[in-house]
Parts: sequence; C-alpha cells; structure tokens
Amino acid sequence: RGPVSITVPRLVVKAPKTAAGLSAGGSVNINGACLSAVRVDRAAGRFGVELSAETATRSALADLAAGARVNLELPLRVGDALDGHLVQGHTDAIGKVTKVDAEPGGSLRVWIRPPRRFLDEIVAKGSVAVDGVSLTVAEVLTDRFSVALIPLTLAATTLSDLRAEQRVNLESD
Repeated sequence: RGPVSITVPRLVVKAPKTAAGLSAGGSVNINGACLSAVRVDRAAGRFGVELSAETATRSALADLAAGARVNLELPLRVGDALDGHLVQGHTDAIGKVTKVDAEPGGSLRVWIRPPRRFLDEIVAKGSVAVDGVSLTVAEVLTDRFSVALIPLTLAATTLSDLRAEQRVNLESD
C-alpha cells in the first residue's frame, strides 16, 4: 500500500466569445464533449476545464496538443432557435479518419472508421456529430462511413484540419 497520486489534465481554451458567455461551473461543448468550466477569465478571453480519467479514455480530447484549434459550443437557452441536429456532448465513440479526399468546389469527403457498435447506429442521410459538428452521413460501408464537408463548414469549424489516422469524437443522432 502507498499514497495515490492523481494528476487531472486541464485544458485552457482561449476563446473570447465563448468565455464571455460562460461562468465557472457552466457547461461547454469542446470537440463534441460536454465539460464543466472550472475557471473563466473573461478579461483574458479564456477558460479552463479539467478532464476526468473517464473523459480522457472515452474521447479524443487527450490527443490535443498546445495550440490546437477546437470546436466550441455553449448550451442552448430556453427560447433559442432550434435548427438541425442537436449535439448533446455525450461522446458515443472515438473514430479514426481513414481518408480525406478533395471534391469539386472546395468540398472534402472524409471517411471515418468507428467501432462496430457505433457503425450499426449510422444510416446514410442520417445525422452524426464529428468533433461536435453536426453533419449528414453521405455513405455507409461495412467498416466506415463518410461525410461531405462544404466550404462553409470547413471555414467555420476545425474539420478542415482533419488528416488520416486522426482520432475524432463521434455522437450518433
């Protein structure tokens, strides 16, 4: 027997607009994982969250390096407009990007291999969230699925950074 040492990984995110709408203890979706802000510094435009061992194991957040860009979303408030797929922030699985292909008009086709249990929940033209971004499933094969990313999505999210072998957080509809 002996003392246990626990280190809690902390992420600090510089995002003035998000920090302005957040308070300590408030929820924030980071790359598709719902987390609680433990510290908010509105003046500096940043906030911090702590990753539990469970979150680090069940999401791709532990893969982030300093300076990485992330997708952020604050919770809806009563009265906010609803449009499209609601992302809960409960990561259902981690997938691996297998291929990224350029398509006409500046779009990308991204292929993702998820665990089998998750793939069984995916249908073509259904919704899926990839790193917290709501998307329409373009195609489903026996071991992977694809999404088509239009220029607007590429400009407004971090999905333009996706590369083969990268792990991503997935949430089914």
